[in-house]
Amino acid sequence: MELSEVIRKRRSIRKFKNDSVPREMISEIIKSAMFALSAANRRPVHLIIIKDRDTIRKIRKLRESAFRFLETAS
Repeated sequence: MELSEVIRKRRSIRKFKNDSVPREMISEIIKSAMFALSAANRRPVHLIIIKDRDTIRKIRKLRESAFRFLETAS
């Protein structure tokens, strides 16, 4: 797939299936994210994986309008 095609097909997902995400897939996503470009290669991104439903609900309550989609995220 060409870069221009990847850019055109990019989308945000805010409705999720109730399926859990396999650990192997999470590992692959994290590995891929580590290759993302950053200014001056500073890599200011921190990735946090949260699987506990109660913790996700607490985060959502911090700013309900911004994190509404978290309620259904796996």
